[in-house]
Amino acid sequence: MKLKNIAIVLAALAIPLVACTQSQIKQAESLTQVILEDVPPILQILAGAGVLAEPELSKDQAVAGQAEADLALAETLIQDYQTTPTITTAQKIQAALADAQANLATLLQAARVLNLQKRELLAGAITLLINNVRQVSLIFPTQATARAVKVSNQVKLPSVKELQDKFHQFIPATR
Repeated sequence: MKLKNIAIVLAALAIPLVACTQSQIKQAESLTQVILEDVPPILQILAGAGVLAEPELSKDQAVAGQAEADLALAETLIQDYQTTPTITTAQKIQAALADAQANLATLLQAARVLNLQKRELLAGAITLLINNVRQVSLIFPTQATARAVKVSNQVKLPSVKELQDKFHQFIPATR
């Protein structure tokens, strides 16, 4: 009986260490949705901006499609985390966001846009998305330590409007 009580107390103490604030979680979900919506305009520009060859465009589309899938998975996991914050879910969120970040970085490196101005705009837009994906991942601690939670709670996410405004400095509004 005593062991059961100790386990309950330990579980109750671990929850605050695992969970970031509800405000951060909602902000992360909103930002993930906006980032997900920002991938197709990048693909549209790649499709019409002087990509060197059709096979390269197909590769870029496949990489972008994988980034979209990773972001959609992260968004679903973030929703799950809102209701049941666990280290396992945080780890899955971090993995999905890391995969999305890697795919966006691959897209950035692989995009062969001939027009220098469009190439610079695409690079700026993709880099912005990569940095925001990284910031979102920082709020989900994958360890139940006071330090991990402190770092998580210190992350300041941009507002959706700030992200959209910065993105539209690179890519004109499409919504």
